[in-house]
Amino acid sequence: MSRFFFALSPDNITKDKIIHYRKILNVSGKPIKAEHLHLTLLFMGKLSINQQQTIIQAANKIHCTSFNIVCDRPGVFKQNIFWLGLKSVPEPLRLLHKHLSLEINKGGIALDSAVDSRKYQPHITLVRKAMIKNDAEKFLLLNITPPDIHWRVNEFILYESIDTAEGVLYQKIKSFPCTCPD
Repeated sequence: MSRFFFALSPDNITKDKIIHYRKILNVSGKPIKAEHLHLTLLFMGKLSINQQQTIIQAANKIHCTSFNIVCDRPGVFKQNIFWLGLKSVPEPLRLLHKHLSLEINKGGIALDSAVDSRKYQPHITLVRKAMIKNDAEKFLLLNITPPDIHWRVNEFILYESIDTAEGVLYQKIKSFPCTCPD
């Protein structure tokens, strides 16, 4: 069984801006490849073939409108993960996350209770195993204002995370459109 997650993928121009921001900060560690940059909506973990079909059916029931995301908040998780998140979560993103979770639960798939119980904190992981030397460096990283990094979300995507000898590969399984608001 593979690991699956729903995510939003920035366009190439936005990915370039994110990579440029990460290079300016020069955080040591394991940087995430540009093609792997994403904002996770919902992580489901390992799924059987039947469960994969169930989550696709659940996602097909979601009706969302396209919306804008502004990545303007750097952060560090305890696991030494340096990320770029959102100071303000747009309501369409909050609703997409909520409705997707509810539909998947209705389909009989129990989400990981540890993941499910945490407050949704949308972010794009920039560096894993970040080596931040001290509190002063952490303070500096968290207080450098990111450049204008935003993108229009027109779809959400189901990915399969596959471990390979060269590292993790994220394979796009299916995309689900967000409609333009009237």
